[in-house]
Amino acid sequence: MTQDRGSERREEFLRMRVFIPAAVSMFALLLLAVMLYFEQIRSGDARQKQISRQSIRQIRIPARRGMIYTGDLCPLTENRPAFELLFYPEEMKQKKLSSSVKYILKCADEISAHAGLRHDLTFKAVQKHLNMRPGLPLHVLGDLGDENAAKIMEAARNIPGAEVQPMETRTYPEHRLACHLVGYTRPGDPRQAPDRKDYTYYLPDEIGVSGVEKLCDGKNPFNGQPGLRGIPGYSLIQVDRLGFVRKKLIERIDPVNGTHVVLTIDSTFQGTAENLLRGRNGAVVAVDADNGDILAAASSPGYDASVFSPKISREKFAGLRDDPNRPLFNRALQGVYPPGSTLKPLIALAYLKAGIDPAKKIECSGSSEVYGIRIRCASHRRGGHGELDMHDALKYSCNVYMIEYAKETGLELLQEMLRAAGFGRKCGTGLAESAGLFPSDRLKRRRRNQVPWNTYDTALLSIGQGLIGVTPLQAAIYCAALANGGTVWRPNLIARTVDTSGQDLWLRTPVVSSRLPVSQDQLKLIADAMLDVVASPDGSGRNAAVPGLEIRGKTGSAEYGKGGMLRIYAWFIAYAKIGGRTVAVAIVVEDGESGGRTCAPLAAEFFSSIQER
Repeated sequence: MTQDRGSERREEFLRMRVFIPAAVSMFALLLLAVMLYFEQIRSGDARQKQISRQSIRQIRIPARRGMIYTGDLCPLTENRPAFELLFYPEEMKQKKLSSSVKYILKCADEISAHAGLRHDLTFKAVQKHLNMRPGLPLHVLGDLGDENAAKIMEAARNIPGAEVQPMETRTYPEHRLACHLVGYTRPGDPRQAPDRKDYTYYLPDEIGVSGVEKLCDGKNPFNGQPGLRGIPGYSLIQVDRLGFVRKKLIERIDPVNGTHVVLTIDSTFQGTAENLLRGRNGAVVAVDADNGDILAAASSPGYDASVFSPKISREKFAGLRDDPNRPLFNRALQGVYPPGSTLKPLIALAYLKAGIDPAKKIECSGSSEVYGIRIRCASHRRGGHGELDMHDALKYSCNVYMIEYAKETGLELLQEMLRAAGFGRKCGTGLAESAGLFPSDRLKRRRRNQVPWNTYDTALLSIGQGLIGVTPLQAAIYCAALANGGTVWRPNLIARTVDTSGQDLWLRTPVVSSRLPVSQDQLKLIADAMLDVVASPDGSGRNAAVPGLEIRGKTGSAEYGKGGMLRIYAWFIAYAKIGGRTVAVAIVVEDGESGGRTCAPLAAEFFSSIQER
């Protein structure tokens, strides 16, 4: 029995020795089958895509940027065809990073020398590119003409990863004309592009940095359609089994080119305005009083936009940025100035709305006293203007008249009229603008250590001084409202957008921003006085007179600075009917002599020039 049991145990042991290895083998075979299933069937698509990515390259093709024109179709931008030399690092890599950098520099030296050019690559720059952006092409030479491009293509023919690509350089053929309105572009940074991961090789767009180039860059802000930049295309290319040499174009989807933008500005108006300001710091803004179209918006000093093409150097940009005269600053839309006596027509309208009799006369002795402080009139040296009514107060720009009624009416009534005229808010061009300074108790407390508003502040406000600031654009729109019966327009800078076939995609529609709360009779009274400002031999704006034109205007001079460093912002606003439309203009010159002596003659030149068109 004992022997039988031992024999059974041996047999069972032998069976287990066979069964366990067989079971392990079966389990291993089953596991292998499952792994093969997942690898070949379930993960096959992913693996195939990985293999495809190793042999297929998707290259982004930028769209052609749309053009910007003036209203009379003068091109303010151009896209000049050119070429650039690119290196594709993935196809030039060596066994070590340092060897790859040296090889790339050696190739760049050889190709550049063949064309008689110099590149700007350094060991550090190439090393950084390979570390940070190995999947992006390395820019070697750019803005190449046909002759140099041909030489470089010949030299690069047998160098894997080197390619001459067509490109377009954004240029500004009118150089300084409307530079602040048009703006400029810069090459896009692929690292910040939202579609970067969609492409193996990324050729970036030109990106709008300022002005209309920025406003209408990616999308038209008015209808959401593609803007100046358009929609990129792409091409698929195949490389060899080593992944170095491109062999075959598989597919190409052409980009949708950008739309063209037509501005409201007139090239003659704009050029005239800029010429008037040459050698001066200031701004000239002209608008169509009947619809709010901006016909000119000049800011001086300006800059030559062509220095940004194809790319501005750091040194040149720093020179523009740090220039004390601020050539990059758009004074027409962003400059904030006390309006001086150009505000008096609006203040007079507030008095009329309050029930002041325009025929009632005030005695001007040359100054007014408020809180023991004397505020002088321009007539103080000759003992004052004497008795004058509202018409003569505007004609001679009398401070005393305005101040005496300001004491009576108070701040709130003046604020209502200023708000209706569009002061204290941005005009709505879409470009960078300032809202200006709106006079209020809150503003004074914030700026004057919690000191409240008082009658003296209201007196200063009535003559356009103190805590109030307007932009030249706001002043021009306000002047246009005086001309057109009280309509304050939202100014238009973009007239229309056009597709590449010449079809209009969008047309501007004039928009009313507000209305002056006054009657037509009241506006006529102001208009008659403004006519005498210019037409009368002793009017404060007589230097703006132009034979054959009825020009209605108002001078202004606002002091700034302290003590013996006082300076003058010289102003002039005016409007006149020319060629079937009413043109309103606002001119401001920093460090001027006075509105009548500095700006009125400039207005005469402006109106004379546009009259001769």
